[in-house]
Amino acid sequence: MENKIKVYVEEHIYEQLEKDSIDFDLKKNTLLNRIIKELWDKITIKSTFSKTNDNKSLVFNLNKENTIFSDWTNIIKIQNYETKADFFRDIIYTYIFMSPKMRAEVIFRENKNTIEFAIKNKQICKVWFNNEVRTIEPYLLEINPDDKFYYLVAYDYKAKDLRCFKLYGIKDIKITEEKFEFFKEYREKIEGIRKNFDPFLSYGHILKVRFTEKGIDKFEKSPHNRPKLIEKNGNIYTFYCKEFNALIYFPPFFDEVEILEPLELREILFNKLEKIFKFYS
Repeated sequence: MENKIKVYVEEHIYEQLEKDSIDFDLKKNTLLNRIIKELWDKITIKSTFSKTNDNKSLVFNLNKENTIFSDWTNIIKIQNYETKADFFRDIIYTYIFMSPKMRAEVIFRENKNTIEFAIKNKQICKVWFNNEVRTIEPYLLEINPDDKFYYLVAYDYKAKDLRCFKLYGIKDIKITEEKFEFFKEYREKIEGIRKNFDPFLSYGHILKVRFTEKGIDKFEKSPHNRPKLIEKNGNIYTFYCKEFNALIYFPPFFDEVEILEPLELREILFNKLEKIFKFYS
């Protein structure tokens, strides 16, 4: 069988593949090969497909791993498919109709399994992240409830502190033979992060703001990078929120929000606003 595969899919299927390719920072050919490798024997959807003018064409090449070990002609016949296009289409549809969490597990299964093994066995790892090798102690792998992405919480030897690594940003991971000690101070902190997870690791960092009515309405409609809400007292809201997260999330609210605490953040925002005022005056 030729390594080049061509299948037609519905437009919304094509668009979701495009989105996953961007979100996971993978070329579409790589994405499709990972889908096929993981799901060729786990097809759950038998699509009833009829080609229309609105369908999109998917053309990709099977990689070496998907050709050297697999007799696709025989596999397709055993699974009662008349054409290879129908077979590969159903693999893709099986993937697309999974939840975002399950799709991520399919695409990053190898790295996820490696990380879980390292966490369980307390082994130091080296990860390729942001174009550099980082030495880490992996502590916790969690899903952010807002974006449904996996994040690894680890001690980063370069930063000399806890850091959060987006699983999709880890291009490679190697387990070393060196073990780490899971110190009590981190065990308590990690448990707090687990219960109040956000990718900024804001647990324990208190932020208080005062919203206007319009600000509250905007807050309810702005989930992306939204800090963890702890308490509401009228129009005064208390969050777990680090400075970096606050400086990303709250500036678009303009005069619909006032930072009350911490005072250091009020001063930072005041200085930034003062500079902006000088630009426009």
